[in-house]
Amino acid sequence: MDGRNGQYLLAIAVAVTLGCGRMGFDEADVTTDWVFVDQAKSDFDLGDYGSGTAPLEWSGEQVEFAGSPPSSSEIFGVFISATFDTGDALAAWHTLAWQSTGPHGRALPDFGAADEGYDDDGIVMGDNILLLHLDEVTIDDGSPIIDSSGAGNDGQMVFAGQAASTALGEFGGALDLDRDAWVSLDGVNFNFGTGDFTYSIWVKMRDCDQSNDNRIAMGGGGADDSPHMWIGVRCPEVCPDGDGAFMNFLDESRTGPSLQVCTGVALDDGAWHHLVGVKKGHTSPPALVQLFVDGREVGAESYDFTNNTFTYDGGEIRLGGFNLGGDTYNTSIVVDEAAIWKRALTTAEVNAIYRRGVTDLALQVRVCPDGTCDNEPFLGPDGTSNTYFREADVVGASGSQGNNIATLGLVGAKAQYRARFATESQAASPGLREVRLAAKRPER
Repeated sequence: MDGRNGQYLLAIAVAVTLGCGRMGFDEADVTTDWVFVDQAKSDFDLGDYGSGTAPLEWSGEQVEFAGSPPSSSEIFGVFISATFDTGDALAAWHTLAWQSTGPHGRALPDFGAADEGYDDDGIVMGDNILLLHLDEVTIDDGSPIIDSSGAGNDGQMVFAGQAASTALGEFGGALDLDRDAWVSLDGVNFNFGTGDFTYSIWVKMRDCDQSNDNRIAMGGGGADDSPHMWIGVRCPEVCPDGDGAFMNFLDESRTGPSLQVCTGVALDDGAWHHLVGVKKGHTSPPALVQLFVDGREVGAESYDFTNNTFTYDGGEIRLGGFNLGGDTYNTSIVVDEAAIWKRALTTAEVNAIYRRGVTDLALQVRVCPDGTCDNEPFLGPDGTSNTYFREADVVGASGSQGNNIATLGLVGAKAQYRARFATESQAASPGLREVRLAAKRPER
């Protein structure tokens, strides 16, 4: 039966387990009497798409922004569901589960794992050899910077006259690096030979006045500066609109492509931006070297590296600097979610990583003991209106939440949820495909 307006799906004294990678509760022993589901246009249309500062709509089997997404994360959409009615004033609500279209705001998976339960934008972390979430709580000179790839390639914090601090990142925490501070990675762990590879990093870039020379997000040289690779922005800025980005991938003979591109995106505007460099192939046919900014390919070049290799033995890779030239290339920058793969990410994968960073989906729930859902506040995981249940906090597959609102002590016949949609890009919208609210009768 439909689960609204006094009608409900009755599942007395049974465990709710929904598989197939779709929506389901992860507690196998949750006794559930009512499960209410929004999963089709007819379900969501009973709610309100227009409660935020930007309208939402059902489109393409999901709730998303109507038309083009807003240009600012300060503009957001809010969907408020219809009221779900158990008809029992003592109903105890225990689960708010949902399936989104992608891992909105969720950090990349650890230990080479894959995203689960998403129809769009999930990524498989195969051949990932570096994953720095940069969520360290405290840092000091010499502090380890943990690699979550499973490859054991931890970095080390270096203070060389200046320091660094923790900051709010695009995914959890981040590192705010003063000019003369950087993250150091031992080059012996990054020997690509003639194989493919990908660099990826989120940055808040500062202007040239706060760096000595080029602004380097990620880069380094092997022994005798061979190979020589970095990604960032040149100083002085060479693009008339201040929207330059630069990358070079030079092999052991210090030959290779250098991409200087006016991208249409000013990287020092105070916002988070995503930089990706990809090398695919090597020789016969030549390699394709690509530079991406905010999910979009902005430059590419074909180059034949012949029998030259990319081997960092005796060298170093840094976040926020370059390991040669003294302090010349030290960079003041904020960095987050740095990763390296021993494979070439596809354009679709790069786009997916960007979208997971710039989109946010957050939910709250309320129960209405008086039978009328009007002035009761919507609540998050701490029992106040100040917090939200977020995709970024989901452990396991999308939609696998279970018993996650039981500690809030929500008791009443009727309940509602609301979902907040936000994006930092007009090219990306969060998407919501299914929501379930579950309650049980009081202990007998």
